[in-house]
Amino acid sequence: VNVAMQVAVMMNYNPIYLLGCDLGHKQYEKGREPDPNHFDPRYNGHDDEMWAGRDETLLYMHSIIAKETKAAGVDVINLTPNDRLDGIYPRKSFEDII
Repeated sequence: VNVAMQVAVMMNYNPIYLLGCDLGHKQYEKGREPDPNHFDPRYNGHDDEMWAGRDETLLYMHSIIAKETKAAGVDVINLTPNDRLDGIYPRKSFEDII
């Protein structure tokens, strides 16, 4: 997400819509359980192990993105329902945008 946001800003997209940034990563046993953190449970993530601080690190990343996009005059709109990004980006519903 971090790099994609940088590219979107450099390509002059405004606003930028976020969808699927729901955080709330769940621990699981890789190779023994389906990955509950992705749309398709068959997805085999790149991580050898999940780490508890992932969501907090991603929240920090989003706070930096919000600060920098605001300074650049770029609006970022959160379309992801029921997530932890409230308070970082303004929220709209996906249905209202499409």
